[in-house]
Amino acid sequence: MARSAWLIRGAGSFFVLTLLGVGVLRPPPMLGGSLTEIGVDAKPYVAATNTATSLSSREACISVNTNDTFDVDIFIKLPQDVYLLGWEAEFKYDPLVVNVIGNSLQGSPPNVFQNANQGSNVVNLSTPVSPQNPDDDGSYWLSAFDFSAPDGSSNPQGAQGVLARLTLKAIASGAVTSPANLDFTYGQVKDSEGNPIPYTMPSIPAAIAVNQVCQLDYDHDGVVDDLDNCPVTANPNQEDVDHDQIGDHCEDSDNDGFIDHEELYMDTDWADNCPDNSTDDAWPLDITKDKTIRMDDVLNFAGRLKAKVGDQNYSNRLDFSADGVIRMDDVLRYAGKLKETCT
Repeated sequence: MARSAWLIRGAGSFFVLTLLGVGVLRPPPMLGGSLTEIGVDAKPYVAATNTATSLSSREACISVNTNDTFDVDIFIKLPQDVYLLGWEAEFKYDPLVVNVIGNSLQGSPPNVFQNANQGSNVVNLSTPVSPQNPDDDGSYWLSAFDFSAPDGSSNPQGAQGVLARLTLKAIASGAVTSPANLDFTYGQVKDSEGNPIPYTMPSIPAAIAVNQVCQLDYDHDGVVDDLDNCPVTANPNQEDVDHDQIGDHCEDSDNDGFIDHEELYMDTDWADNCPDNSTDDAWPLDITKDKTIRMDDVLNFAGRLKAKVGDQNYSNRLDFSADGVIRMDDVLRYAGKLKETCT
């Protein structure tokens, strides 16, 4: 899939979000939380119905029978300083289980998030679908842009709502489950000066159970166990930097005692457990990068305990637990490790 770009306007600056490109996941900067949350709601009519500008409780799974038609929502949540002008993604599913037969972006005017304010001019660039012409290859292209206001003034800001409502049809005859998720390959955001800001686009998945009940979600992260790449540790965004189907939250790829999620947060090398030179930050405990754990490494924590994101003395490099606060628990990772070496 070719790399694409779309615009987000934020705090007086234009950002360019590059999606569906090839890249390596790096931890997002701590900017007060995720810039955007986007994903799939398997049951948009539970409790209160989702609308263009409001969301009810998100459901991770829906149970249907063969030949049933039903809706799932593509939803978004934005912080206060971000305007959405356009978006595009692939909706991934199992074509032997379900087909896509409808898209609420088709028609005029579409009752969706981007069209919620007066003056919007939303153009649907998604692949056309219908019951007679379903999408049945497992990857459905979705895209919509608002061309009415380049400055973003006609778009909801700091809001949440439905980007698109898809109508699906269950076609499987047996008891099976299909994933339902959005495919956003990690790209980059550029600020008004053209400088890239590392950024990940969260995509919350769902599941469709045909001729069976929805399956268990042991860690309560919104992803059923059969589809969860880390079923015992909550990881709703299913990060998997090495694409081996084992989530970063429960895999230590280089066997250095730190899971990939922690190393990505610290920006250390998750695939290597020993520095090759003085600039290779591979072993989280070896802050001095000299292949030996010394008291000099531990002394980096002096004056930093209880420092949190936003504090002048906070450093994500020392936040071993990747929770936004430097704690004694981080320092205790050195217990029994002094003078240990790597090769």
